[in-house]
Amino acid sequence: MLAPLGIGLFCIVYGFFYAITAPYLIIPLAAPIAVLGLLAIWALPENNVVPTKAMELTFSALIIGLILWPNYLALALPGLPWITMVRLTGFPMAFFLLISLSASTTFRDRILDTSSATPLAFRMFLLFSANEFITLPFSHKLTESINKVIIQQLNWTGVFLVSLYIFRKPGRIERYLFLLLAIAIPIVALAFIESEEQHVLWAGHVPSFLRVEDPSAQRALAGAVRGATGQYRAKATFSTALGLSEFVALMTPFALHWAVGRYPLLLRLLGLALIPALYFVVRMTDARLGVAGYLASLLIYLLFWSLVRWRRRMSDILTAAIVYAYPSVFLAAVAATMFVHKIHVIVFGGGAQAASNEARGNQFRMALPALLRNPIGHGAGQSGDAMGYGAGDFIAIDSYYISVALDYGIIGLTLYVAMFAMVIGAAVTTMLRAPPTNDREAALLMPLATCLCAFLVIRGVFEQPDIHPMIFMMVAMVIALVARAKAQAAQLPEVAARQAVIEQQPRRIQAAAGAVRRGRQRP
Repeated sequence: MLAPLGIGLFCIVYGFFYAITAPYLIIPLAAPIAVLGLLAIWALPENNVVPTKAMELTFSALIIGLILWPNYLALALPGLPWITMVRLTGFPMAFFLLISLSASTTFRDRILDTSSATPLAFRMFLLFSANEFITLPFSHKLTESINKVIIQQLNWTGVFLVSLYIFRKPGRIERYLFLLLAIAIPIVALAFIESEEQHVLWAGHVPSFLRVEDPSAQRALAGAVRGATGQYRAKATFSTALGLSEFVALMTPFALHWAVGRYPLLLRLLGLALIPALYFVVRMTDARLGVAGYLASLLIYLLFWSLVRWRRRMSDILTAAIVYAYPSVFLAAVAATMFVHKIHVIVFGGGAQAASNEARGNQFRMALPALLRNPIGHGAGQSGDAMGYGAGDFIAIDSYYISVALDYGIIGLTLYVAMFAMVIGAAVTTMLRAPPTNDREAALLMPLATCLCAFLVIRGVFEQPDIHPMIFMMVAMVIALVARAKAQAAQLPEVAARQAVIEQQPRRIQAAAGAVRRGRQRP
């Protein structure tokens, strides 16, 4: 008798507070409903018929919307965060993921089996996700930090787990990388047109229901021009020119791979044409991080390609020459960036970029005392306040490593870097040690590992985390390919044992088998 009375009293109080605070406190008041929804999903009975197709469909929509749809064009309803394309597709994807995890043992086993290829990296990813929640009590803006952590769990953890399930199936990795290629082509075209028009193409044509009255959205629509040189900086569908430059640099290894890989002639020509086109887009953004990522992609992919080819064809003089000459080539490239004036300006900047270089140095000096004051972390999204920015200042931290260290502490930074380092190490080890295979997707470890290496380079000078869903998708691709290679290697001893048994048959059995075959061939 007391239970329904207590629940009724709670509902009356709950409804009263909702009536006097809506729509400004919709998110906190929706928390009990979300908890009940999670409990209902957890209580689902075991059933291997789960919505994996719907999950993959929303996952694909998230990846496409992440690149092709500007994040600053969103529905802005009172009391709610921006309803962006990523959130509009990410929440249903997470819903289908939770149902599948709760109800299907087969689904859980497949994810665990894939992640077992790199168990330490997978545990570090889970620990990093847990560390995001651990640092929440240290945040001075708890609501903002909670919102940021929830979004990261949807866009990072959710995408990563879904990818582990999807990409274990042969053919899926190549299909999604082809999707990125198809997305990159209109992005390049938009950058060229925007650079010619000298303004964001849809500025002044945004419908009222997608117009966000926020300073950051207005800055994104206004375009950007470098004050010292007057050069317009293209951004296409990204909120900043730096974001476009990062995406283009990360697509370079795949353009290289399609140009030299075992693909149809049309696709190889397309990859070959994309290589210079991507560089021109990087120059249109006037972003040095894009140049650094582009050059890193070229050099690292050349190293991986030559090592893999040399291992499989020891008599190949060209690849042997590249391998032995690579240290000299690398040092020559570094020396060119230091002593050749034009290259030095492109990579490190000149007088026009002096203020930006000085700001980065100041940020590192500001971050160290804040990190020493609280090495555990200040909570998600609190790095700017921890560094000492004022309440009305525009907060723009250049290095993502500074942001991670201040938000999630020294442990969070260590887990973040070590996770990527271990995945890259597993990819390189598999490339060099795995036995030859007819699986064309195995060769995709080269551009994937190159892309992740370039990503780590870019993160040193770029803080914006919008591209992270695509990156964690690629991390899962690497893990899936490593798992597939280990599974194939485990089958080799069984095949060899069966072949040995056949070869060790008595000669009389082989002779009898030969006689039977000859008898069948007689007319």
